[in-house]
Amino acid sequence: MDIKEGAMPGHIPEAYKKRQSLPNDQEVTFPELEPTFVELDEVVKKFGTLPGWGGGDQARWSSISGFPEQVDFYARTATHPAIRTVCEVGFNAGYSTAVWLAANPLLKVISFDLVMLGQYGPSCAEALLRRFPGRLEVHWGDSAVLLPQFVANHTVAGEYQGPKCDLVHIDGNHGFEGVQADFKNMYPMMTCDTNLLMDDVFDDEESGPTKLWRDMKAHGVVEELDNFFTSSLKHIRTAGPNRGHNKGFVIGRLKCTKTKPALPA
Repeated sequence: MDIKEGAMPGHIPEAYKKRQSLPNDQEVTFPELEPTFVELDEVVKKFGTLPGWGGGDQARWSSISGFPEQVDFYARTATHPAIRTVCEVGFNAGYSTAVWLAANPLLKVISFDLVMLGQYGPSCAEALLRRFPGRLEVHWGDSAVLLPQFVANHTVAGEYQGPKCDLVHIDGNHGFEGVQADFKNMYPMMTCDTNLLMDDVFDDEESGPTKLWRDMKAHGVVEELDNFFTSSLKHIRTAGPNRGHNKGFVIGRLKCTKTKPALPA
């Protein structure tokens, strides 16, 4: 995390407190976050060169933790009174999960993720469980298989009876069919009160998440509350190997009337 000289660890610089929709406008200070990021850094480093990340010491700049605006937005989303259960696809090294857990002591995370080729994921999850015992549940494997199994295991007489997600965070498979499947497979876990946060949605790139979000809006399934596009804001990451890359994410909710909208065929 990019902490200015003299700033307290876990303190979000004033310049980043600009979001207006779901996240609170309150001050967000959570001193556990930076030490947690540092611990995850150290865990990842032990696994050496990582696929797509280069050296393990670059993990900080290849995740949410290298983008302070996104950390702030996610943290203030987590502190919203309506958020108690976060369901996410895409744990990876646990940096976004660390934000949820550090920002809100009442919050629990249920995560679904592949064990990446670097094999660092379970070790990162263990580190987070030591810091936040009882508040993290990770299911390892292909989300295309895990999510239907999870829903089936919590379905009685044709009705889903399992955990309901206050916030769904999708940041896993970035191909259109993959992210579409994740959304569809998590749909039984969503209610009309569920908030949706999708990473890697851009205003100038046709990524899988971008196409899915546009399709869901066009079919009246979701309504967008807010977005963050670095290409629009003319702001780029200034440190690490990903400097100069666009960043984008959106937050919204299901566009319900009396019931959840039907998903397009």
